[in-house]
Amino acid sequence: MKKVFFAVLTIFLISAVISFFSQDEIFLGIINISFLIGMGFLVIGGLMKVVESGFFNGIQYAFKRFRKSSKEGSYIAQFDDMDDTNEAYKEFNKRDTYPLTMPLLLSGGIAVAADLAVSYLFYT
Repeated sequence: MKKVFFAVLTIFLISAVISFFSQDEIFLGIINISFLIGMGFLVIGGLMKVVESGFFNGIQYAFKRFRKSSKEGSYIAQFDDMDDTNEAYKEFNKRDTYPLTMPLLLSGGIAVAADLAVSYLFYT
């Protein structure tokens, strides 16, 4: 939770510094820049979560199986040392975990939600 709080605080401090030097209306600049930074954190965290879940491992396994489905592909696969296709549960049983996935997702989500709420309250 400390990582999430620190990341959200960093997002708003960076956006405040950037908007102080770049725009006339500082509050709107803080909202816009922190939304963009938070959305970047959210996208990076989401991509890390997709990679962590093994989605691309399943796609790679499907392509290997599809290649072996034809007669020519199975003949070529006999001579390919890199293509030892086992069953899916044997081949991709270990998944990589990244310690920054959840802090990036949470801090990006909090920053985006806070920016949407503040912009709705003050600019509608």
